[in-house]
Amino acid sequence: FPSSLICLPHCSALWRTCFNPWFRGQALSMEGFKAWNKSSSILNRFLFPPPKASYSWSNFHGELVAVCTESGDSVFPCLLMPGVRKAQDSDEDEAATAVFIYCHANGEDVGLCYEAGHWLCENLGVHVVIPEYPSYGPSPGRPNELTVYENVRATYNMVTKGIGFSPRKVIMFGRSIGTGPAIKLASELDVGGLVLVSPFVSVGNIVQHHVGFLASWLTDGLADIFPSIDLIPDAECPTLLVHGSLDTVIPVTHSEQLHSASGGICKQLVILEGIGHHGIDLHIAVVNEAPRMFALDGDPKELNIDQQLNDPSKTNTRIRAPVPAWDCYSGRWCRTSLPIGEKPKISRWAGEMESGESEGHDVNTDDGTVGGDWFAERTVAAGIGVGGEGQVQQEREQFLQALHQPDEESVSGGALTSGKADGSPGQTHHFSMTYTPRPPSPVNSVSAAVGGRGGTELEEDRTVPPVGPDNPHKRFLY
Repeated sequence: FPSSLICLPHCSALWRTCFNPWFRGQALSMEGFKAWNKSSSILNRFLFPPPKASYSWSNFHGELVAVCTESGDSVFPCLLMPGVRKAQDSDEDEAATAVFIYCHANGEDVGLCYEAGHWLCENLGVHVVIPEYPSYGPSPGRPNELTVYENVRATYNMVTKGIGFSPRKVIMFGRSIGTGPAIKLASELDVGGLVLVSPFVSVGNIVQHHVGFLASWLTDGLADIFPSIDLIPDAECPTLLVHGSLDTVIPVTHSEQLHSASGGICKQLVILEGIGHHGIDLHIAVVNEAPRMFALDGDPKELNIDQQLNDPSKTNTRIRAPVPAWDCYSGRWCRTSLPIGEKPKISRWAGEMESGESEGHDVNTDDGTVGGDWFAERTVAAGIGVGGEGQVQQEREQFLQALHQPDEESVSGGALTSGKADGSPGQTHHFSMTYTPRPPSPVNSVSAAVGGRGGTELEEDRTVPPVGPDNPHKRFLY
């Protein structure tokens, strides 16, 4: 039996090269094999389990845009959330300076992140842009490391080239599975900072942690999906990591390893004692620490595309959509040209059209649905994903209450005490559940009136309801 185990990896390699029909008669380069691995891995079946779509192309009027990838053959939705902050020399509001590109978790789509995005806008004084993943919401395609990263990179292209933000004012924000593409982009392109909430070392490490050696053997050769531990040394921007000490989906040791390996010019790890994989607490820690880590002040710049859409030299008609569209392929904006709710279409120019192809065609409508199998069911049952719908919805309700009911009378019991140890960036900070954050800079105090939302100014001593009925502790709301 032991000798059989020793031979298992060799048998696995033999099966892949000799018996799998896809490999027979084909000589693949190593890069080609890796790309095929990433796109066809059975791990994608549980890494990206898209929830039921929470929105469509007819929602979020004025905030939703379409983005065409650099390959020019896929169009996905993206939310633009303008932020404001207090001007340095007056009490007046002005446009934010920095942009957070928010890479969401795998158990939610852009619609389920809507409240969290606006909460960050209002409490951190930044613009927030949320790209959608393939097969999530109305986005077409099949989700895997390559296609998800393609969407995130296209969003960065839109923010920097389409809207004109300096790369140094772009902060990559990744949460759970979203930390994979966030780290990858920060390791390849110029960014102003990297925020990682509940990150992981690698997909292979998570699989081994949850389902052990057998699954590790079954996925032998596929474990290089999102190898964050190998990429983060090349991310030389300021880096903030936040993790809950009770996270059972992705253990806190993942953040500790990434923090040690990070190549950031300054880096900080915040561990929230008593907190798991979900909850507004993780975002509160980001709001507290981000103003000290990143350049969130400076010249204001609106998250506005009206000027580009009204400039004929910056537009074309390659993308037809019910919302404004940024085309990475041509580097141009496309005005709204379809009725509300219709799916985007790509109109290829004559020189691009293949034989028999019509002038306009629907974007790939493959929803990426994959049938279940024994391995996928077991790994999902092990809890490797972001969590159940109940936890995602509970967290969403926390952001809803934080946005609309910031009254401390809504919470009873509990007391706020300081559990923070002061220190310079580069240290690991452990905070108790009753985490009392350091007050943000006055420059970064913002009003709740963002994006057409009304509201009173959020003061430092406001609190929000506890995470669950068994948790009596209050939470700070900035």
